[in-house]
Amino acid sequence: MLATILAAAFLGSVGISLLSRHLARLDEARDFAIPSHIAIGDEP
Repeated sequence: MLATILAAAFLGSVGISLLSRHLARLDEARDFAIPSHIAIGDEP
C-alpha cells in the first residue's frame, strides 16, 4: 500500500512538471506571436 501511495505521488509530481512545462511553452509561443506588452525602457 505504501508503494502504491509513493508511486501515485511520484506520477502526480511528474504530471504536474510536464503540465507546467507545456504551459510555459504555450506562454512563450504567445509572447512571440503577439507583442502585447511594452518592453521596460521604451517609455517616452
